[in-house]
Amino acid sequence: MIDSSIIAGYGEATERLRAVVSEAHSIRWFRTLQEEPPPDQVERLVGEHLRGLGPGVPQALEIAWLRGGLEMLHQDTWGIDPYEPWGPRWAGARDAVNRSIADLRDRARGLPEALARIKPPLWPVPGNPVICGSPIVADLAILDRTGIAERSSRDRVVAWGLLCAAESLVWNALLWELLADLIPSPDPFVPLLRLHGLGGYPVGWEGERYTIYRYVP
Repeated sequence: MIDSSIIAGYGEATERLRAVVSEAHSIRWFRTLQEEPPPDQVERLVGEHLRGLGPGVPQALEIAWLRGGLEMLHQDTWGIDPYEPWGPRWAGARDAVNRSIADLRDRARGLPEALARIKPPLWPVPGNPVICGSPIVADLAILDRTGIAERSSRDRVVAWGLLCAAESLVWNALLWELLADLIPSPDPFVPLLRLHGLGGYPVGWEGERYTIYRYVP
């Protein structure tokens, strides 16, 4: 697992990268949180995420919560796949997120200074922003610590799918922060990381609603 203390050699981006990793490590995955997250803070983070995705993305959406145990996510209505965490229902949100990070990678490939920053210890292949290094949050030990490893196989698959989705957004946030001074634009991924910190698992939008899952065992 990558620790923020090993991150060095990225110039003025170093502290930004350390902050992302530290924030990711501070999240209490699959823990029962007693307090509901402040609605205004949730709305602000969702708004920042949507604005960061750029034009063509709906704004000022109503927040909708899915609250319950992991078993609710492997019913037919909400069934998810670890390789495509939220399935086709929120495909528009998923595609917008994928476009935003693909666009950033394309822009980085056209800037020699940007490519020079994409290197170890975070990116093992210099100049290749697609290949990421060691996991940051996708850790099977989390399932052990929270007791999920002892539950049904479907619960374990669902939990692992949620962690893999979070792992992807952490790496997207890292690339965005790495290039923030070279390719300035609002980061759509750090707000999602902060939603995780509030106990939410961002799903995406459907119609006029932005859905967030909250683990309530």
